[in-house]
Amino acid sequence: MGRVWHGVTAAAALIALSVQFVVMWRGDTAPDDSRADRIFHFFTYLTTWTVLIAGVMALTITIGADRNTPVWRALRLDSVVLPVVIGTVNFVMLRPLGDLHGLANVGDHLQHDIVPILALTGWIVFGPRGRAQFSDVAAFAILPVVWVVFTFVNGAFSGWYPYPFIDVPETGFAAAIIFCVVAASAMTLLAACAAFVDRKVSLRSGTSPTALESRP
Repeated sequence: MGRVWHGVTAAAALIALSVQFVVMWRGDTAPDDSRADRIFHFFTYLTTWTVLIAGVMALTITIGADRNTPVWRALRLDSVVLPVVIGTVNFVMLRPLGDLHGLANVGDHLQHDIVPILALTGWIVFGPRGRAQFSDVAAFAILPVVWVVFTFVNGAFSGWYPYPFIDVPETGFAAAIIFCVVAASAMTLLAACAAFVDRKVSLRSGTSPTALESRP
């Protein structure tokens, strides 16, 4: 059942990305931008990165290719925590600003509701357990930090920022940085909590995290 659930999660992530790519290709949400710009913008959203990571990690579990390595464990934390964060931020800060219809609305709900719910539920109910360690939290933060650096560097040259709360020309550089710091702190705290919960549940279920460290 666990592999089936993760397989469904991987499929949902693929569908979500495909739908959103079509939306960007057609220009449903940004008709004034060129198609080349819209496609490039698709790959600048943290949502895109997050859904892709969630799908890939779910796929590794589905096909039994998951490995207890530092890289896999860090990406696994990313695939659980980041969907929860982007879903929450979208629900609280972004969805009230928009009025999406048709395929754009479908893509929005797939990416920000369905995939996060599937990813979080799969981790809570099915695991695999004993794969998160506190030492993985720092590595977990690499992907969000890389995205932030990429976003500000790209924005400095192109003027494009994927989210209004980090749109430097509108909010100012200081406000954008403060938001990123607060968001990064919240993500890191959630990742640490996830590692703590995973370790506690593993010990109670008799799954030794220490023993799993030797798994290839």
